[in-house]
Amino acid sequence: GFYIGRYEASLINNETRVVAGATSMSAKEDSANMWYGLYARQRNFVDDNRLTSVESSMIWGSQYDAMLNWMQSTGIDVTATANSSNNTARNSDTKRRTGVVANDKLNNIYDIFGLRYEWTMEANYADHRVNRGGNYGYNGSPSAHDGSYPNYTGDYYSSRPTLYIQ
Repeated sequence: GFYIGRYEASLINNETRVVAGATSMSAKEDSANMWYGLYARQRNFVDDNRLTSVESSMIWGSQYDAMLNWMQSTGIDVTATANSSNNTARNSDTKRRTGVVANDKLNNIYDIFGLRYEWTMEANYADHRVNRGGNYGYNGSPSAHDGSYPNYTGDYYSSRPTLYIQ
């Protein structure tokens, strides 16, 4: 099994953290420039935080799907957009810190409706990586996915780490 970060990858004093209220790490950050930088930061998350018997990675598309299937099985409509009448979670039209909006939480996982697009390890075409969800300016559902070049930068891209206990 694996664990999914409750929050998008974030930075506190330039150290990778996955906690509420941190600045969501974006692909525009110098230290996390593009998909490649976010991938490297999440791969080194365990070392940076001195964790033992744990391995970290950027989330795979299949893990994202497993998370959405689990949410769907508990009655959460992961295909609806945040502003649908049958959902209480809401996207924001502005950037904000991760995990600070209580109703943007599904099964204890925050910002799934789109604080930032979430890069995954999943490939789309030969030269794209898949990003999931919406972002602070786009009202996408958690199940929405699109592809972008991994060298794109922007403050609307982040990612969610996964942890494996060894």
